[in-house]
Amino acid sequence: MSTEGLRTQLLNEQIRNQFRKGSRIAKAEYNVCDLSVQTQSWIATAKNSSKTYYQVARPSSSELLFHIGVSAQVVPFMYGKIGEGNMVVNYSPSQLVDPAQEAWNTQTNAQIIEQTRLIDRGLRSSLIDFKKLAVSDELCVKLDIDIVSYSRVDSLVDSVYYAMLRIFKGSVLPDTLDLPVDMLAPGALIKKTCLSTTVHIGSSTTQEFGYDFIVDASHAEEIALNCSVLVVSDEDGRIRALQKKGFESVETRILLKAVETGVRQNSRRLENVH
Repeated sequence: MSTEGLRTQLLNEQIRNQFRKGSRIAKAEYNVCDLSVQTQSWIATAKNSSKTYYQVARPSSSELLFHIGVSAQVVPFMYGKIGEGNMVVNYSPSQLVDPAQEAWNTQTNAQIIEQTRLIDRGLRSSLIDFKKLAVSDELCVKLDIDIVSYSRVDSLVDSVYYAMLRIFKGSVLPDTLDLPVDMLAPGALIKKTCLSTTVHIGSSTTQEFGYDFIVDASHAEEIALNCSVLVVSDEDGRIRALQKKGFESVETRILLKAVETGVRQNSRRLENVH
């Protein structure tokens, strides 16, 4: 094991031990809802196709955390369900900018795939109304969402989901595409105003230590605490998507409390979105 790997392993063990004692040593450095989301550029890539880049930065230092590229393309329905549009999500950490990213071994690839799947599931099940992406009886809009992180992003999935909500509350599809006017209006593609919260669970016996869950986890905590629940809920408190992450088993009572914690956190965050 490399020196960096040993250092990471020791830090993870320290984080878990402190969590069981009811304290944290690596809190998130910012609130998800304070992130700065700005349009960087519009690019007409081809006929009936375009790409928009958005940059997401820390609220205090304006340090770039990640880029989101949203490509829109008019395609036949063969790329999706009849009467609905389609979407593909890709996520990758930039090794060129973040030297802490080691080689893409099997574990790292698995983490990237899982994070991509969590982001995709949240957006697909709740935020985007794919029926509104139908252009005609034969054509629809296909969205390609590319996310590249340039730093150790705290609460990655929640940060990306908040940024995507901010993006889709604006006008996502450019007027360069030959589309109906109602598809170009701000917020036209939103199915329901939702947010996600990842609730990290130390173990199935956390109540014995008097400390149950972590929300707004730091990058280090997300790595160390390998059991969590992704909770996506809307402004009415209705659950839109759930996804458990990690291999540890969790008691039903703990799982239910984690979901309740996620819904409450989403409700508080949504107050800052409107």
